[in-house]
Amino acid sequence: MLEKKNYFLPNLENAVVGAEILDAFNINEINLIALLWQSGYLTFDTVKQHPVTKEISYKMKVPNLEVQASLNLLFYNYLCNKSHSDSVDRTTMIDSLLNKDFDDFKNCIHTLFSSIVYDNHTGNNLSDFEGYYASVIFTYISALGVPVIAEDHSSLGRADMTMFLPNSIIIIEFKVDMISEAAIEQIKTKKYCEKYALDGRQIYMIGMNFDSTQKNITSFDMQIFE
Repeated sequence: MLEKKNYFLPNLENAVVGAEILDAFNINEINLIALLWQSGYLTFDTVKQHPVTKEISYKMKVPNLEVQASLNLLFYNYLCNKSHSDSVDRTTMIDSLLNKDFDDFKNCIHTLFSSIVYDNHTGNNLSDFEGYYASVIFTYISALGVPVIAEDHSSLGRADMTMFLPNSIIIIEFKVDMISEAAIEQIKTKKYCEKYALDGRQIYMIGMNFDSTQKNITSFDMQIFE
């Protein structure tokens, strides 16, 4: 289902849907949001009725942090074709972020995508989309318990991903078949960092470029926001 529909997984939370989506249960065309709601992974955040049409819409949310971690780990294991979580890789990833060792972080990202078997890309074009790479990284890092905002909105646009660590904020922009410098330039031009300028934590800007043929990260650039 994820492969055929090209879902951007971070958007599943905060999605707004109508009753016809939640009530539908066509086994061949079931909506992912409906499936997650029916299985308890999503619940209602708000319910609104249109003043004219009287149609009811539902904004969805993950019930709690425990369910969120479980759901993200489930998606990560599916996308990477893993039946279990690799605790060694997870520890290395979180340590690289806490220690601000961005070379190690880049290596973790490379290893992460290298572990996704070739069969996962057969018969689909997932690797052509930024959303695919963002979804894998989002689900993996969120499953570690790191607070993450996907499509972090600011006055001039939205950053692909923002991570919040005890001593740092990391803003990430993804590109496919381009260069990582272009991603960094977008962060600067759109001033994604400025909304956190008074936070007190050091802010890092990271640009990642992925090659759709190699299906992996090919360039990585990091700069400190000052």
